[in-house]
Amino acid sequence: MPITALNQQDVAETRRATLSARLSAAASRLNRLQQLLAFKIAATAVGLIAVGVLAALESRDAATWLPEALRENLASSTVIALLAVVGVVWLGMTISALAIQAVAVPLWMLLNASGHDLWAQIILGIGTLLVLFLLLIQTARVLLSAPLGPIAVARLLLDEAVRMKLALVFIVLLIIYIPLLATQLDEHERLQYRLQTFLSYGTGVSYALLAVLTVFLSTATVAFEQRDKQIFQIASKPLGRFQYLLGKWLGLIVLNAVLLLMTGGATFWFTQYLRTQPATDAYDELAVSEQVLTARVGVRPRAEDFRQEALRLAAEQWRNESVRRDLNNDGRIDDLDAAQYVATQGNEMLSRLQSERLSIPPGEYREYEFRNVRPISRRVRATVRFDGEPIVLPDRIQSLVDLRITSADGRVSYLADENFRLGFTEDETLVYLAPAEIQKQTATPMVEGQTILINYFPRNALTLRFKLNSGENMPDVQLPITVIIPDRAMIAQRAVLVQTQTMLIPAGFVRDDNSLVIYFVNGDPRTEQAHPETITIPWDGLELMYKVDTFEWNYFRAMLIVWLKLGFLAMLGIAAATFASFPVACLLAFTIFFGAESAPFLAASLENFDKVDPVTKERLYVNTVVYQIASGIQWLLRQYGTIRPTQSLIEGRHISWTLVSQTVLWISVLWTGLTALLGWVVFRNRQVAIYSGHA
Repeated sequence: MPITALNQQDVAETRRATLSARLSAAASRLNRLQQLLAFKIAATAVGLIAVGVLAALESRDAATWLPEALRENLASSTVIALLAVVGVVWLGMTISALAIQAVAVPLWMLLNASGHDLWAQIILGIGTLLVLFLLLIQTARVLLSAPLGPIAVARLLLDEAVRMKLALVFIVLLIIYIPLLATQLDEHERLQYRLQTFLSYGTGVSYALLAVLTVFLSTATVAFEQRDKQIFQIASKPLGRFQYLLGKWLGLIVLNAVLLLMTGGATFWFTQYLRTQPATDAYDELAVSEQVLTARVGVRPRAEDFRQEALRLAAEQWRNESVRRDLNNDGRIDDLDAAQYVATQGNEMLSRLQSERLSIPPGEYREYEFRNVRPISRRVRATVRFDGEPIVLPDRIQSLVDLRITSADGRVSYLADENFRLGFTEDETLVYLAPAEIQKQTATPMVEGQTILINYFPRNALTLRFKLNSGENMPDVQLPITVIIPDRAMIAQRAVLVQTQTMLIPAGFVRDDNSLVIYFVNGDPRTEQAHPETITIPWDGLELMYKVDTFEWNYFRAMLIVWLKLGFLAMLGIAAATFASFPVACLLAFTIFFGAESAPFLAASLENFDKVDPVTKERLYVNTVVYQIASGIQWLLRQYGTIRPTQSLIEGRHISWTLVSQTVLWISVLWTGLTALLGWVVFRNRQVAIYSGHA
């Protein structure tokens, strides 16, 4: 190479080194600046004033240029912004946050001005989540700064995760995914379906990405340290091998908590924004609050016990000589065959009798009773004042039957339009008491200074879910059906076949003994129209659901369960990497993970798996062995797969603290504990200088 070329190359390298040194020095100076107490106080003051000014402008509708999601959730957005300002400044991240927003905000404004609203929202969302991720990671580092062995290992894993290319790919995907998903919803679709779609993909896909990241990172962090001999440096320190594994697991669950707070928080915040969007109609608006953004418990109608009748019919059929000849060509029948036949046919008879109970001929009805219906209710104690001021209830009720006013001892009930009338605001119910002179003309007058009890159900319509079959189940057929609450109401609507549908029933119709009786009519008695064929409700096709908690707490419990499940995956990957190479450990962890998640589907498949030839009635031994193995796997892993918080969120079903406790007991304590014990036993007896059989 010519000398001039070498000189030019040296000059270029010198310039790059000089530029790198200058940038490093500038970054160091900026870092020292943002660590100064005076700078933090000044930056906090400026940030809080800026947030306050923006909130004040928006409250006067003078900040229409702000993103709609921020304006629709002004209170929560303001609180989050205030906390973010304080966190960013006092954790020494002011410069980083400003640098990110210096890129994101101008791009958002430029794209917004040019009419590319979709991309504008994506850019702003990505910038916000990136700042949130850095803030949470820095908070985790501060929390993991204690001088303890496992905590030090956990902090090193956090630093390793943000440097590892494999982990960065998933972190970037998580940061980009939620903003992209939020922009893909069809604004012309029913609001109920938009919310369910967003919750399904927002929580479900985030969990899947976090699960894959957890398996990859948990196996890589242990396997690579053995492969690259980094384990020697750790083994030479006063750190036990169990402490080493515990530190790895602690770092992974902290990282998962950070990423789950980021994605889960973004999903929750945008869900709150979506709920403020206009619904397609009144039913859609009610369905959002009572079927999606809620926490409900479902009860099925009280089932009559047909078991004895089914066994009696099966025994009679067995005694039929023609049946015996068909089943036994040689004419020999032993007691075991008889018992087996009666048991099998008894189950079929039971299904038929139960099906008949759920079959409704044209123009007829079936009575169903739901027990233990306990919807959430409120009680307000108030004093009677005839000053014209209303009694304000902090919730809005759905209908008049959802409110009841009684005397303090509950013996006297007061009537609407006689003793009181109702008024409504957007979120409150106003109870106006009739004047004293009108009270005296009623049968049960109120008295000045008297204490009354107001019992009410806050916007808490019961939801009757049902599915109908009839004839060939033509999808374009609409049939009239009616639900009658005896002595209370008659609710008619048009229904379609096969699909699950809902009917809203006021919670005030529930009896004092917490039961509800309905008559399900095939037709509309008022118009005397009926479907010409018998309609059938499947055994799992009728359910009454009632609200017991709020969506916010339900969502929190769902994210907690997801975090606990990820904790097991983290320990599973760590334990697998103690004795296997990275590819083998990943394969083992993913096999167990997918098997656990698919356990409910495996259980459903086993119900239809033949162990006896349906024609010859001979036992299929190979199928029997396969069945026993599959049943054992399903039994071991079913607890993990049956806990599906995402599905419960979509359907608005209550995720109870009992379920959370079961998750802690089975998955966090039993499964994770046993996996940790197995990994520790293998690791403590292994020569860490050898990796996968190679020195």
